[in-house]
Amino acid sequence: MMKGLTVESLRVSYFVPDDYLRMIMEKVEIKKHLTLKAATRILPSENVKFNMETLIFESNFWLKPNHVFTMNSQYIDLGTSKWNAETFNTFINSWMENR
Repeated sequence: MMKGLTVESLRVSYFVPDDYLRMIMEKVEIKKHLTLKAATRILPSENVKFNMETLIFESNFWLKPNHVFTMNSQYIDLGTSKWNAETFNTFINSWMENR
């Protein structure tokens, strides 16, 4: 039904079932902006690629620095996370070395 669907922007709010979000991520090409409001359990794989201009996580307690390194987005807003100062510092240093 949605195979090959392309949209410019998408905002996924709370109360979206994980199965439905998984289907969206597999079948819909999001060109410019994706906002994920809810913390989800289905995207913690480092293999998930985000190929859009802007990626916003309003809550991302599962997100780790390795996930961010695999994302293909010009702008990434990490929103609320559980990264401590050491994790964030390690991420910034690695990013500066590898960019």
